[in-house]
This record gives sequence, structure tokens and C-alpha cells, in this order.
Amino acid sequence: TSGNAVDTTITVRSRALGEITLDVKDRIEFREPILGFDDCVEYGLIPHTLPDGTQNDAVMWLQAITAPYHAFILTDPWTALA
Repeated sequence: TSGNAVDTTITVRSRALGEITLDVKDRIEFREPILGFDDCVEYGLIPHTLPDGTQNDAVMWLQAITAPYHAFILTDPWTALA
């Protein structure tokens, strides 16, 4: 993340997605950490992009904004069943 207080973006070096930039207003802060990830409560929701550049609306990444920069794959189960 950047140290400049006026920045409106956050840059994360994701292990799963490479370097990504999030808008600060899109940051999600959990009240409680996810079980097993006690040091992280800040995440960004990132659309899954296919190799051809299109987005897969049924899959998203929940990307940690703070170290260790882990990411979870999220999917809509109703879309996956269709």
C-alpha cells in the first residue's frame, strides 16, 4: 500500500493475481478476521478475468490487502449449477 494520505488507490502484490490496484472506496473491512487468518481484516473483491480478457461473472477473488496477501475464490453456487 502507498504511504501518501491523498492516494485513492491501493496496490497489492497478490500471490494469486500478481500486482493489482484497488480503489480505496472498494475496500472491504471485516469486523472479525476469517478463521485462520487472524492478522487480516481488509480485503478487496476482484472480478475473475479469463485468459481472453473477458470477466467471468460467476467467479470473484476475495483478495487480502494486508500481508500475507492471500486470496480466496468465491462463486455463486446458483450460477455454477446452471
